[in-house]
Amino acid sequence: MTQKLIIHTSMFGPRSKDIYVCLKSHDKSVEYRARSRLEARRFIEYALRLHFSDAKYQIIRDGDVTIDFRAY
Repeated sequence: MTQKLIIHTSMFGPRSKDIYVCLKSHDKSVEYRARSRLEARRFIEYALRLHFSDAKYQIIRDGDVTIDFRAY
């Protein structure tokens, strides 16, 4: 059964260059404050492998910061 996984990315604040990253499914939620797009991408790939590898997910992208990543 496929579950929904929402990946939300947005700028942390109006003057901050940090990126807020949140991965949320129906039973898990992981948040992170990244300093760059590269760090955000690495965190997303890491979180997908560590926290969300036990089931199949339909990935839904949300937010105003576009980050390309690989889902293994």
